[in-house]
Amino acid sequence: MEAKPSILLIHNRYLHKGGEDTVVAQELSYLQNAGYRVIPMYFENQKAGMKSLFQYPFQLFFNLSAFY
Repeated sequence: MEAKPSILLIHNRYLHKGGEDTVVAQELSYLQNAGYRVIPMYFENQKAGMKSLFQYPFQLFFNLSAFY
């Protein structure tokens, strides 16, 4: 029997939890129950302030906050 592949699940969370967040949580659960190794990676959608607007051009090619 062949081993199941690992899955990287990437999701951007918004300021207010909604239906999309619920669906992502369900998909994560279904995949794990089916025997897949799932690695979730979540990003937070924060309000854009002046600091964010200043940093944006520098993050076009490499986002240090997303680098592990």
